Amino acid sequence: MVSDFIQNRVDTAHNLIDEGAYSDAVEILKNIKHRVHEEDPRAAIERFENEHDKKLEDLIRSITNNSDDPLRKQHNTIEQWKKYSCSYLNFYSDLIRSHDI
Repeated sequence: MVSDFIQNRVDTAHNLIDEGAYSDAVEILKNIKHRVHEEDPRAAIERFENEHDKKLEDLIRSITNNSDDPLRKQHNTIEQWKKYSCSYLNFYSDLIRSHDI
């Protein structure tokens, strides 16, 4: 059974994504790891965060360095943040379903 606190964090992050506050949603989800004490979920969280943070960093750098106009760059950056935050939400939703945290 997942704690009410963690479920509340996931629900809050979902609402933030709906409102377009993608980075805030990710920060709330990243803070969940401080409440996880089991070794398997903590290792999965570390792997996921390392992979996805690096991937976003590379994508944002690519968008910044391409020759598109500024509005297109802004749109593409926002789209990447949306995908990034949704992948975090999906990861943590699956994590709380598969582990008793």
